[in-house]
Amino acid sequence: MRSAPIPTTQQIIQATARQFGITPYELITGERRHRERHIVRFLARELTLYPVASIAAETGGVTRQAVIYATRQIKQKLQRDCELQRCVTAIRQELVGSAEGVE
Repeated sequence: MRSAPIPTTQQIIQATARQFGITPYELITGERRHRERHIVRFLARELTLYPVASIAAETGGVTRQAVIYATRQIKQKLQRDCELQRCVTAIRQELVGSAEGVE
């Protein structure tokens, strides 16, 4: 069985932007794109081996605490938000294929 390649943070940003019909620039810099950036930070923590500081730098130059907070928020919301589950699953499948599922 071959494992899927590990996506980069930039690939996660691009896939998330596509999912929401915006540009990667809008995703990272847009004032009203908090949820989308949280999804990027969550998926970067889940799918990559990058340290939190690297994820913080690549997703808007935020603090490490912002990445940890975003991850916690998305994990909590995934338990009760079906639309968020659908979005995260679609992005994850685009990045790593159908071999990887949502917990």
